[in-house]
Amino acid sequence: MIGVFLVILLGTLDLGLAVLRYNVLSEAARRLARSATLHGERAAPERSAWGPDTYKGTAGDGSDYAGAINKILVTMELNDVKISLEWLDDGNASGDRVLARLDVKHHTIIPFLFGKGDLQLTAKSVMRIEH
Repeated sequence: MIGVFLVILLGTLDLGLAVLRYNVLSEAARRLARSATLHGERAAPERSAWGPDTYKGTAGDGSDYAGAINKILVTMELNDVKISLEWLDDGNASGDRVLARLDVKHHTIIPFLFGKGDLQLTAKSVMRIEH
């Protein structure tokens, strides 16, 4: 009886943590895409232009891209969060689109509960460049 209760309790906590991490990851993807839209080819001089080359890295690599989001990724290890920025229209002019994608593995507390040891969490956001 106590074993079943503990599995339900830990499973609920584990699922809640996975949902929290996914929501944080989604917000980070939106913020990264928004930051990229403000770093287009017509960005103010104090902002460097980003893209149009595809970027791949982590949230802990110290890049400008990571700096735009690493403060909100408090529930995750920064080096475990993979960042991908892709300029879908091969440019960073006003009106072009940018795709921000973030990936992280959520290590479950009770691996057999979800059928495997890790859950892959992925969040994407696409926005048009304005500046």
